[in-house]
Amino acid sequence: EFIEKTEWLEADYKELFLPANKAQEYKVEKNALHIWPRGSHMMMALANLDGSFTVTIYMPRTEAPVSFESVNLNVEPLFTSEFKDAIPLMPSYVHDFINNPQGRLGTVRSSRWVYQNSIVLMGDAAHAIVPFFGQGMNCGFEDCTNLLQILDEVKWKWAEALPKFERLQKPNANAIADMAIENWYEMRDRVGDARFLLRKKVEALLEKEFPSLFKSRYGMVTYTLIPYAQAQQAGRIQDQILTKLCENIKSVDEVSLVEAERLVKAELEPFINKHQIKLGTADLVSSARQRLSAEATISY
Repeated sequence: EFIEKTEWLEADYKELFLPANKAQEYKVEKNALHIWPRGSHMMMALANLDGSFTVTIYMPRTEAPVSFESVNLNVEPLFTSEFKDAIPLMPSYVHDFINNPQGRLGTVRSSRWVYQNSIVLMGDAAHAIVPFFGQGMNCGFEDCTNLLQILDEVKWKWAEALPKFERLQKPNANAIADMAIENWYEMRDRVGDARFLLRKKVEALLEKEFPSLFKSRYGMVTYTLIPYAQAQQAGRIQDQILTKLCENIKSVDEVSLVEAERLVKAELEPFINKHQIKLGTADLVSSARQRLSAEATISY
């Protein structure tokens, strides 16, 4: 039996526009992901090549104090209350909000990708995901490269290649779909939290001190070809380590590197070795997955 379902996110979105200044220069830092985290809703801005930014506002459709239904056309009170510092940067925000379409966000999951070993679903048809890890297109490309690799291995025997492709790639598609949803909640709820930001600083410290054993989940997904499912599993182990290291500290300077090394070697290294994951600098370069490294800028 073939079952395909779409899991809709509780939030919809609209795109707005932040123009370049008169000199066609960026009004705010261009090498950053700008986030206005507000709990049930948020706004984010990403730079374009011409000095402008594409701004996206995400809010629940209904049944929330701040939602597309409750705001309706009362846009100015929403921005005055929630995104006041963005108003001078976005002269057309009211027009954009009223006139631009309201989009939906969902995750597509298919119970099977292959039919009678002769038809295969790939890309969004099999596993559309929400955009919060920036991996939807990459995941589709990986479908293509992995299928081609398998076809070469089995000498282009399609009946043998397609089931093998499904077994290999389906867990990875499920993993990146789940991680993209997790990133939605992280950006919406947590990036303005002091304890969360402390964890990120500790995470960066571990990456610096133990480069052959520790790379953040974001780094593994974005800058390597480590399978998504393995990056997800490694990320869960990293979360456990970070929780232990951050439990009784208020500053990254208080982290015990001796304890950090013990935890990394005891809890993460066995997983790295078991799956033969290479995290050395020379192993991480992959032009197919490299992208501009952008630090989040939190706006309040």
